[in-house]
Amino acid sequence: MGPALKWLAFAICVAGLVLAQFGHTFEDGQRYGHFSDIMQSEWVATNIWLDSTACTVSRGVWLAICGDGRLSPIAEHAIADDPGHALLLSAWAAMTGEPATLVDVARLNTLLNTIGLVTLAALLFSLRAWITSLVLLVKGPIEFLGWMGTSPHWAFIGMVSLAGILPLAIVTRSHRAWIAGGIAALAVVTLVRESIGLMGFALTLGALAVIALQRPRQARHLPRLALVAVLATGALLAPKWVVMARDAAFAMAPAERLQTHGLSHTLYLGLGFVENKWGIRYDDEYGADLANRAGILYCSPEYFRMM
Repeated sequence: MGPALKWLAFAICVAGLVLAQFGHTFEDGQRYGHFSDIMQSEWVATNIWLDSTACTVSRGVWLAICGDGRLSPIAEHAIADDPGHALLLSAWAAMTGEPATLVDVARLNTLLNTIGLVTLAALLFSLRAWITSLVLLVKGPIEFLGWMGTSPHWAFIGMVSLAGILPLAIVTRSHRAWIAGGIAALAVVTLVRESIGLMGFALTLGALAVIALQRPRQARHLPRLALVAVLATGALLAPKWVVMARDAAFAMAPAERLQTHGLSHTLYLGLGFVENKWGIRYDDEYGADLANRAGILYCSPEYFRMM
């Protein structure tokens, strides 16, 4: 069977095994339309995303909130939140000319999980791991698409899958297109959840180190590895690039809080997952209490340095 027929077979498997569940879950998102006009999401940041899309429609800005005739950075409202969902929903609002709704959030999560599932299966297929790819397509939809919600967490299984594309492509010496796609995927993942992007970046550096150590005497491949490392670093900084572009394009007060989820905050509070003699609790409110006691702004650069 030639390459074209093989990829046709893959496309048929995706259509038969993934798209049916995708369509079912995508339509199920409509359930949020029944109450989106009368109540908000339980996840506070989700409601801020929707407010931001209204600002996109009315004033053409992104990652900002319109209020009292002025713009304010979304970081001041959706605290310790990554910019990915708000940015993607604003892009959708800009295309439709209507503010996003809870239905759009649920469908976005479904779409992100579908992209992660299909992309990982496609990489495995390209590596001739036929059975593994098929098993993923058969078993994956119920895990990736069996449910959805309106907080960012519902998209994370798809994001973890996308985060693995670049390191897998490197260690298996896949085609350059997979390397380029993996770098783009890493940028998307970091926008949606910085900590998952950091995992993908760490694995990428490990994969580059493995390749370099396997061929220590072949200096010609080192510039290519270095280039991948630089581009991956740029992808990891995608949230910063987006915020910098917004600040350059629109006049607003500078944000006092960071527009990312942060790593040190999670690592420190994670110590409180079990009882401990220091009284650390696995609770965002505990971090806010620490900031108040230290006299610094919660989720500001100083807060993350303290953590």
